[in-house]
Amino acid sequence: MLSNQSRRDAGQRETGWQADPALAARAAAHAALGEPARLAIVEELVVSDRAPKELGERLQLPSNLLAHHLEVLEHAGLILRAPSAGDGRRKYVHLARRTAASLGVTSRSSVGEMLFLCTHPSVPPDAICSASAGLNAS
Repeated sequence: MLSNQSRRDAGQRETGWQADPALAARAAAHAALGEPARLAIVEELVVSDRAPKELGERLQLPSNLLAHHLEVLEHAGLILRAPSAGDGRRKYVHLARRTAASLGVTSRSSVGEMLFLCTHPSVPPDAICSASAGLNAS
């Protein structure tokens, strides 16, 4: 049986499933998710974007191993890496949501921590402090 490279070298054309780039991309994504650490990384990213350092701490992975797993996931089209919108110094890892959704990737557990960041508050800060003081009194 000839390998794909041998077929190309021999001048044979690939046909059917062998010539389907979408199938090859899905197979690469499934292969990347076959490693438990990479699947755990993707499941963390279902909940929220994360900094690599935060991923390493949450999953107890050394930085060199985390870098390897992130590279494999990025090559498979499952994650994207981008600088922060604030100052651009920190990098964040984002889930490629369409790719992950097409593979049925979900979160391992319900959301335990959540942070909401409001960049344009609709009420004055002193009103927020007053409201939170009232909540603490109950």
